[in-house]
Amino acid sequence: AILILTLRIKISCALRGWKRGRNIMKSMSQSITKGGGNLRHNKRTQDYPTSNIDESLTPLNRTLVDIPLDQMYHELFDDAVEEYNAKQKRNDRKIDDYYHKIINDKKTKVFQELIFQIGNRDDKLGVEESNELYQNVLDQFIKNNPQMKVFGAFIHQDEPKGTPHIHIDYI
Repeated sequence: AILILTLRIKISCALRGWKRGRNIMKSMSQSITKGGGNLRHNKRTQDYPTSNIDESLTPLNRTLVDIPLDQMYHELFDDAVEEYNAKQKRNDRKIDDYYHKIINDKKTKVFQELIFQIGNRDDKLGVEESNELYQNVLDQFIKNNPQMKVFGAFIHQDEPKGTPHIHIDYI
């Protein structure tokens, strides 16, 4: 809850400076929710789309960041795993592949996700305006949270009964 409150304050400050002459903070609602982390949904690669998606609008979606999750894990943790393994005297304590260890651990969440939304279904920004805004949100998120490594950022414009929003996936 504290993380989301802090992010809300930082994003609010960033949005106030977004587009000269337009202060959306006075006129539109904003929400930040912790997502469930479904990469197939975010990338729209699920076997069949959910009922809230209009596939004719899917080409309007934007992918801002798309680094394979296993690649990000290797970039972030391979050196630490090598150092850890060098200190182990018993082979059964060594980690062969940290990514596979984590995805097979039922107690550990592989990655985190936040969903940012500005407006509501009755009061929402246009496609280009929301794309520009969410790019700014992503840039501010990365700048203000260097300890959170973003590997996925997806803007969804194809949910006609909803509002354009961005999924930011990070470790």
